[in-house]
Amino acid sequence: VMSASEYRSTIQKYFPDQAASYDYGASTDWFDAVTRKHPVSQNYSVSSSGGTAKLNYRGSIVYTNDIGLVKKTSNEKLRGRLNVGQSLIQDRLKLDYNFAYTSGKGNYADKFIMRQAVLRNPTEPIYATDGGDSQYGPYFFSPGIDYHNPVAMIEQRDDEGIHKEFSGSINASFRILDGLKIGAMAALVESTDRYGHYYGRYYPVNIGNNGTAETYNDHYKNKMLEATIDYSGTFGDHKLQVIGGYSFSEELSESYDQMNYKFDTDIFGFHNIGSGSALQQGLASMSSNMEKNRLIAFFGRAMYNFKDRYLLSASVRYEGSSRFGDNHKWGVFPAVSAGWRISSEPWMQQAEWLDDLKLRVGFGITGNQEIGNYRSLSILQKGASNFYYNGKWISTYEPGSNPNPDLRWERKKEFNAGLDVALLENRLSLTLDYYIRRTKDLLYTYSVPVPPNLYPSTFANVGTIDNSGVELTINATPVQTKDFRWNLGATISHNRNKLVRFSNDEYEMVEIKTGYFPDDLKMYTMRIVEGEPLGNFWGPKFLGFDDKGGAVYEDLDGVEGITEADYQVIGNAYPDVLFSLSSTFTYKHFSLSFLLRGSIGNDVLNQSRVYYEGFGYFGTRNVLRSTLDYPDYKGSAYYSSRFVEDGSYLKLDNLTLGYDFDLKSRVVSKLRLYVTAQNLFTITGYKGIDPEVSLSGLQPGIDWYDFYPRTRTFVLGVNLAF
Repeated sequence: VMSASEYRSTIQKYFPDQAASYDYGASTDWFDAVTRKHPVSQNYSVSSSGGTAKLNYRGSIVYTNDIGLVKKTSNEKLRGRLNVGQSLIQDRLKLDYNFAYTSGKGNYADKFIMRQAVLRNPTEPIYATDGGDSQYGPYFFSPGIDYHNPVAMIEQRDDEGIHKEFSGSINASFRILDGLKIGAMAALVESTDRYGHYYGRYYPVNIGNNGTAETYNDHYKNKMLEATIDYSGTFGDHKLQVIGGYSFSEELSESYDQMNYKFDTDIFGFHNIGSGSALQQGLASMSSNMEKNRLIAFFGRAMYNFKDRYLLSASVRYEGSSRFGDNHKWGVFPAVSAGWRISSEPWMQQAEWLDDLKLRVGFGITGNQEIGNYRSLSILQKGASNFYYNGKWISTYEPGSNPNPDLRWERKKEFNAGLDVALLENRLSLTLDYYIRRTKDLLYTYSVPVPPNLYPSTFANVGTIDNSGVELTINATPVQTKDFRWNLGATISHNRNKLVRFSNDEYEMVEIKTGYFPDDLKMYTMRIVEGEPLGNFWGPKFLGFDDKGGAVYEDLDGVEGITEADYQVIGNAYPDVLFSLSSTFTYKHFSLSFLLRGSIGNDVLNQSRVYYEGFGYFGTRNVLRSTLDYPDYKGSAYYSSRFVEDGSYLKLDNLTLGYDFDLKSRVVSKLRLYVTAQNLFTITGYKGIDPEVSLSGLQPGIDWYDFYPRTRTFVLGVNLAF
């Protein structure tokens, strides 16, 4: 964005008559005002291991304290882990105990702060020069401007979260006979989270509330049980292993939240939430929720091996989930795979340069039940009306959603084939993988007619998506001498997808619009339709500017003005190629390693440019420097191909230099010093801060304007072993 001096010179050049209205006389770097210069984080870990042949242990403690880029933000965490192994009854009974505990505390900031730092006029001061007023306190306020002082958003908000989590498991294995054993596992994961927010009386969004307090409490518990029977035997050149079992898990989630406002003082923050007068006036709010789900599975697996040359594996899972309808709670998921180690064939023994050559193929079906609870049921909710009965007004309850007793597992069928090659005494290895995947019965919310349905949408299984891809991995040791070694690794992959079907006779969906832009635009930027790949950006194609400074778009329907009939595919979020390159150089006691990552062929929608590039709002907000590339454009924000950019990039993710001391001490067995730089540079033509954006979900490839930038990090570390 523009600095104060750039902002003033732009005013003088393009809006000289508005200088008095746009220039408030200060020079404020809003990013500098809300961020720390050089936040320093700490990470310490201690581990210990030991024991005997009958009893062994390994324990560790890790402490981290991450100081955030935004002022008043931090995340402190203490983690402990203990693993104990025990052997009893002449080694027939083996017990493994695994316990972990995490305690963390974080202080957070409003996610909109970065946006406000971009928007804010750099000529505005942070604090009022006249001492402020009773409504906005000491902070500078611009009448008629719809954006907020980000410094006030930091100073007038206290935000704290506390997280505690315990996980523990006990695994038991008992050998009944040689080759036959039974096993059992019991595990528990339990966590609690407490969040508290307090917005002071001068917090910009809540002016007039006289302080607002909110607290949230979440409790999660997952209980797991598993029982297995395992047989393995060797018959000459043949090896066989057969496993059968049962597993059970139950998840419980509870949440409670309260909100109150109108406090006499800000001193207590959210720790005295009942003292706000909004509670007595019936304006406070509270809510609670509890959800539970269960997952049960019966499973079996068989593995066959002949001379480590021919490998076969087959498995099946019969799983039932409480999340699905009464008619389809259970699903059957088989899988089979085969491997052929060609290098073990007698006719390959003359190829001494070849260490391993293996061909792999596999096919399997897996199920997905990762949806919200109770989606197959009609949820009861409090009705909007009451009825009079027996001298009293009675509250009503009514269905809150359409039931779907046919809701079932989403199924993913996948075929994969691979080739593993190792040669030159394992100094060069290659792995090539190819997959074809079809996901059917996609779980999604579909539109339905009303009536006969109570509500216009139902959660159901309809769609089909195809995915395919190929990945090549190479690992090599090009140089290896007594004092010097060079290890090299590289990966390259290509993936593609297509929505095959999204409708059937019962549920019809013409398209899904995603990537919604709120605020001034109020428009969708992506569209998902049958027969097209996912991740398509959908909008008008930008052709340039006319001689009056107006934007010109491609007109597809011949009708004056731009409507959805003029929209077309203007980019795709998914890359053609993903790649990485890692390398480690070791010379005597020195080591140097780096990791490069990159993407080719992906498009990124630069939301910041859509909102902040253009003179349409100049004066009421700051704009990007790139606005000066199009000085004749006087329009307001409007989404088009102009803002869908090539997001290809190359990143230096990690660079580490280390030194291992040659110690003669009986006390210290290892001492290593190292320095690491992370996120050192990015080579890209993208105009935004970072072209690496999320590719998950239904709106991939959007660089949202509410961002928290990745930071460049330098680490100085020491490893000690005793």
